[in-house]
Amino acid sequence: MGEEEEAALYGKRPGDIKMKDQNPEDGKQITADADKVILGNKDPKYIASLGGNLQWKGLDVSFTLNSRWDYLVDASGYGSYVIPTGTRWLADIDYWTPDNPTNLYPRPSALWPANVELCGIMKGDYIKLQDLTVGYDFTRLIKKYIPVSRLRVYAQLRNAFYLYRAARENIIPESPGIELTVPRSINFGINLSF
Repeated sequence: MGEEEEAALYGKRPGDIKMKDQNPEDGKQITADADKVILGNKDPKYIASLGGNLQWKGLDVSFTLNSRWDYLVDASGYGSYVIPTGTRWLADIDYWTPDNPTNLYPRPSALWPANVELCGIMKGDYIKLQDLTVGYDFTRLIKKYIPVSRLRVYAQLRNAFYLYRAARENIIPESPGIELTVPRSINFGINLSF
């Protein structure tokens, strides 16, 4: 049976989300009472962090790794967004189309309430390099030329990058909604004491 015929059996079109009948032997339509499955928790079961500080001669490096495990994120906001004028905005993601029959996101549609809610549930596990600071203390090198008690130059990277991320590439596990972001920042600084 083709995609069109199978979808028509359920009053759907190709590219719509397919619901799984968890107990087909009962011979009934899919219902929340009989076919509902708990996928997991929105709160991580495990949260872990690791920090370190390394120093060698005038060089210093410090870092913080953060991770969360065994939880789900609801990124349904990436499916669509209605702006105050009533126009529906669609994110630049891999939607199902006749030329792109993917299973990542359903076909775009103006009548989407169920599809958007369902397509955004995914694993949120990640390991992230949260902070990285690299500095160098020039005091030893310039003390004989300039009367300083300390001169340290450093660069700091916040929200650096993910070492591992279970969610799709365009999803930020800490903030899966499109209205919130986790900005990456680079700071440069000088610690100078006379």
